[in-house]
Amino acid sequence: LQQIGTTDTAYGQFSGNLRDFAQFLGQNTAFSATQAAEALNYMALAGYDADKSMEMLPLVLDLAAAGTMELATASDMVTDAQSALGLSTEETKIMVDQMAMASSKSNTSVSQLGEAFLTVGGTAKNLKEGTNELSTVLGLLADNGIKGAEGGTALRNIILSLSAPTKSAAKVIKQLGLEVYDSEGNMRNLEDIFLDLNGTLSTMTQGEQTQVLNKIFNKVDLKSVNALLGTSVERWEELATAIGEADGAASQMAATQLDNLAGDMTLFQSALEGVKLAISDELTPTLRSFVQYGTESLSELGTAFKEKGLDGVLGALDGIVNDGIALIMQVLPQMLEVGVELLDSVIMGIVNNLPALLPAALEIINKIVEGITENLPSLLLTGFNILSELAKGLLDAISENADQIFTAASEFITSLAQGLIENISILLPKAVELILAFAQALTDYSNLELLINTAPEMIKAIVRSEERRVG
Repeated sequence: LQQIGTTDTAYGQFSGNLRDFAQFLGQNTAFSATQAAEALNYMALAGYDADKSMEMLPLVLDLAAAGTMELATASDMVTDAQSALGLSTEETKIMVDQMAMASSKSNTSVSQLGEAFLTVGGTAKNLKEGTNELSTVLGLLADNGIKGAEGGTALRNIILSLSAPTKSAAKVIKQLGLEVYDSEGNMRNLEDIFLDLNGTLSTMTQGEQTQVLNKIFNKVDLKSVNALLGTSVERWEELATAIGEADGAASQMAATQLDNLAGDMTLFQSALEGVKLAISDELTPTLRSFVQYGTESLSELGTAFKEKGLDGVLGALDGIVNDGIALIMQVLPQMLEVGVELLDSVIMGIVNNLPALLPAALEIINKIVEGITENLPSLLLTGFNILSELAKGLLDAISENADQIFTAASEFITSLAQGLIENISILLPKAVELILAFAQALTDYSNLELLINTAPEMIKAIVRSEERRVG
């Protein structure tokens, strides 16, 4: 996916490698970057280079979205039809739009139409109006319940019966005066052929009609032949006109599929995957270094344990920890840079959309201020009530649990005294050190001056505390 290419899309011009193109489409379509990359692999299997793949991929995604199809199916459908019909990329785009329009204007789906297209195959090259006529006739057959491969098979046989008839069929066609080809040797439009055939058959009995049709067409195809003969001129024209004006139909159908909450979630997930991929691209080398270092460290610990036991492990750990810290310090700037770039992107997104965000933000602030203003008296009263209830609850809890509180305090003091007695031998040397440090602090002139200045306040505080206790 590293080949470079350039293409114009409905979402703007793109230039870069296929991997970036997959991410680009993942942010703008119903499919994720991963799914787009899978479709690009299908393009590669079809023998397309980077430029051709970039031209074709949006068509595949639009067709798949419009027809709610698997990407693999849509890719095979587009590439196989293009190859079988000998279409250029532009003609393929037209075909995809026509298929989307035909599915919306007749009783068939994009998937069924695609299946019919592939079944007809190269035989459709004989049709005068190309893919427009192909979509129209398949849509008319679908209106009569003849869909998918069945419709494709029937149309292929009808085309062959008219364009390359057997000797007996050619004799009947000539006797009827039915013109299959125009003056330039090209096959006429099927609509015109069937309109002329209908006119001729209208002068015959039902038995004669059946004999004629049996001689021109295969018996298995008579159902489809009669369906086309029974289609009105108005219906032919209606469907053909709609399909002829199908420019952009596939992308519009794909957009319609996304124009709801589910579509918004799909686009959000695609964008989220794009962020994850972008971060992953930046951090993967760093994370790989950590993983590789971890693997090497575990191997080193294993070897040290085998050779020197626990002493070897402890010795190896010292070097591993030091090297690990050095590795962290080495890659930390890169990780911070990724975080800063991501934060910059978020900030730029907010800044770029600030004009749109400001009215909403101001409205939200106004609503908050209005709410506080209207409810301030009750809020203040509620606040005072809460504080009052809290104070009352604390007093009640203390009074109800006074015995437990005093018991716990007594036990704490007893435990503290017991701990001091048990550890007197350890504490005495520390006490001597403490006294010496205290004496040294007192001899410091600045400390002595501070003590003299604060001594009266300390004495007063002790006296007040004692008075409260006695009282």
